[in-house]
Amino acid sequence: MIAIAFYATGCKPKYEEADKLFKQGYYRQSAIIFEEFSKSTKDKKLKSEAIFFAAEAYRLSDEYDKALRLYEKVLKTDPKNTKALLMRANLLKKVEKYREALDAYDIYLAEVPGDTLADVRKQGCELALQWTEDSSQFEVEKFKPANSKANDWAPMVAGKKDDVLFFVSDREGGNSKRLYEGTMETWTDVWSLEKTGKKGKEKWGPALYKDKTDKISTKANDGPMTFDSRFSTMYVTQCGHREKGKSEKCAIYELKKVGPEWIMGEALEFCKEDTAHTYGHPALSPDGKTLYFSSNREGGLGGFDIWAVTYSKRSKSWGNPINLGPDINTRGNEYYPYFNQHDNKLYWSSDGWATLGGLDINNAEPTDEIGVWTERENMREPINSGGDDFGITFFEGNANKGYFSSNRGDKKNNDDIYSFDITPIIITIRGIITDCNTKNPLAGATVILTNDRDTTKMVLKADDQGVYTAKLREKTNYEIFSKYPEKYYFEAEPAQKTTYGIRLTTELVQDFCLENPLEKVITLPIFYDLDKAFIRSDAARVLDTFAQTVLLRYPKLITELGSHTDCRSSYDYNVKLAQRRADSARTYLMKTWKIDSARIVARGYGETQLINDCKCEGGEVAGLTPYIEGKTKKMVIEKDAVGNVVKSYYERYKPSEIKFVDEKPFVACDEFQHQQNRRTTVRFGFEGQISRAIVNQDVDINNTNIGKQEKDSAEKAKKAADAPVAGSGLDISYAVHAK
Repeated sequence: MIAIAFYATGCKPKYEEADKLFKQGYYRQSAIIFEEFSKSTKDKKLKSEAIFFAAEAYRLSDEYDKALRLYEKVLKTDPKNTKALLMRANLLKKVEKYREALDAYDIYLAEVPGDTLADVRKQGCELALQWTEDSSQFEVEKFKPANSKANDWAPMVAGKKDDVLFFVSDREGGNSKRLYEGTMETWTDVWSLEKTGKKGKEKWGPALYKDKTDKISTKANDGPMTFDSRFSTMYVTQCGHREKGKSEKCAIYELKKVGPEWIMGEALEFCKEDTAHTYGHPALSPDGKTLYFSSNREGGLGGFDIWAVTYSKRSKSWGNPINLGPDINTRGNEYYPYFNQHDNKLYWSSDGWATLGGLDINNAEPTDEIGVWTERENMREPINSGGDDFGITFFEGNANKGYFSSNRGDKKNNDDIYSFDITPIIITIRGIITDCNTKNPLAGATVILTNDRDTTKMVLKADDQGVYTAKLREKTNYEIFSKYPEKYYFEAEPAQKTTYGIRLTTELVQDFCLENPLEKVITLPIFYDLDKAFIRSDAARVLDTFAQTVLLRYPKLITELGSHTDCRSSYDYNVKLAQRRADSARTYLMKTWKIDSARIVARGYGETQLINDCKCEGGEVAGLTPYIEGKTKKMVIEKDAVGNVVKSYYERYKPSEIKFVDEKPFVACDEFQHQQNRRTTVRFGFEGQISRAIVNQDVDINNTNIGKQEKDSAEKAKKAADAPVAGSGLDISYAVHAK
């Protein structure tokens, strides 16, 4: 409430009367008198103030159209009135004029740039314009059996068969005779509905006032309530224990059911100990051990916050209230908590988060960490609206049905009870597994899905057409990959999918192609010193990684370690040197990692597979190219009379075969290029499967066992790590790619 801070000297009696009524909370009466006074006075300053406070009074009595009209009238004569600017923006938002509200907030924030709460409310307008909802997920309608011409709100399911509904109303016929000063409406009482009739033909009976027999409703202002799981204990809000000159306070009372009657108890201890603050809107957790409520007690973050208190069986009492913190509460107001047993989420209403209007219903789930909640979610339309939406409750026996309160679309802004029915969101994923080369479907391929919410793993098999399908959970991140070890295919590189943000029934698509790796050759960065075959420390590190990530992980894998030399020395010598190097690598893996000798084949290729085109040795030579296709050897193939190959071998080119070309100089191989040729390749054979998880290794240039020439070579290799050159790292592409 905004109190009147200005009093002009010589105020007219009507102004003083309106001022007094406003202070006492009789907003509707004060609005009428303020407006009448503004029309009769000639004092421009008093006129402007009277119009402003009339607008305030209409706003506080929920007559938004009248309030908007008067705020705009104030701004015509006082365009920088920041209170009027802010209230106009807030009301434009509440009546769902979001674009106008955005402009209004911009004007206000230009005058008051540090108002973070106004920034949040502006964000709510932006979200309202962004969110495009398909209302087919929700069926929302007024719940006629509970509604009247008065205010009806805060529904609470009170029967295990969902056949009893308690709610709060200020309709005629209750026990409270006092009027609420702001709107001159009757104080509220607790009412109920009960469903009767044969199964399948049940009907709601008339609304019943919970009178003195039940001892729920009193002459006080009786409000929202909650029940334990047995519906034998009730906690209810009661207000109206008013001290002279002070605003009324509310407290939470406990009631016990004895037979068919409810017996009123006392206010809860923490309420009795703090009569200076208001407590209300109780909500029990499903296990009955925690009571959530709304209060403006000290230690909060804003106006009213959501708090929690735990029951101690040992002391048979409630402990000290704990604020739920900034994941739930804001600088604004939080009301009407409700803990849903079906999805383990806390629901509450707030005007401090970005909302579609006034109060919006939000939800969040507690995490394993005390005091930490999952990211808050606004329930959006049609649960939320430009009005105030609050007091949600779910059926005991149906997770997709329930009730809530709202003053949407009502000219008098009266509260009504709405029912809702949520059509469950069905999220599926579908894809086809094919051979990357032939594009043929792979029937029987395996698809594995893991998620970030638990440790479960979903294992699927593709059908005859290579197609797989699966149902996914909402608000979950998934990792999906495919494999086909039976047919010797690589595992798939995982694809990432998320169901966060999906609010409608959706089918996701994720195809995979699998590549048969039998023809794959990869290069390991195992380097050797010139004319040596021992395993250097940097090579040992590479072999260790290869053993850990491949050989040990996949015990059915068979590999060929192929060792290659540079072009220096004779052909025969290089073949023998390469074989010694391959044998060294094989022996290292067998001794260090206990790899079965039958799983590793060592083969020395010598200089038969050089990978660059430089001159083998010597300085610059003009006009001479002693290589054909970059080789120092040529392959000789001998065939029989009918053309069958009977023998093939390599031999050096004869001098007569050396060809002369242009006069451009030709530079001999440097040490880096020779090092590229001195490499180790791996070919795979399968009894089972092969991992894609081979990590690139860099050469350890700080290794003291490497000579200067090799260090220079290694540095160059390290710089060239991103280049598509064998020897610069593990030259392997992932065998499978998600489409």
